[in-house]
Amino acid sequence: AVRGTPDRGSAASQEGASITRAIGRFETMLDAEAKIREEALAREAALRQDSILHLERLWQSEVVQHRAAEEARDSKVASLHRLVTEESLRRSGREEALVATVEELRETLRQEIQQHRNDVGEVHQELAKTCTKL
Repeated sequence: AVRGTPDRGSAASQEGASITRAIGRFETMLDAEAKIREEALAREAALRQDSILHLERLWQSEVVQHRAAEEARDSKVASLHRLVTEESLRRSGREEALVATVEELRETLRQEIQQHRNDVGEVHQELAKTCTKL
């Protein structure tokens, strides 16, 4: 080998070192890219989990609101039912009172008619006696 001219071994060695460095840089880039992908996947998973939790909270909120609306409706229905029942009982009580009053009036009228018949009967008897005396 002549001094000043690189020998083939040295050139091959330098080329090998250059290739090794390039492979190292490529592996570093691949590792960095893999790390970025892992971080992106982790962020995506975290966002997905947050979204799922958010949707579950919204669902629970909707369920609670729906139950509250059902309870309010049931309460209104029960309240209306109580009012209808109370009104029905009041009317029933009034009707019973009216029926009793009508029965009392009928009985009073029957007694008055009977008394009138008795009075008319007595008048007829008195007239008959008077006519007989004449």
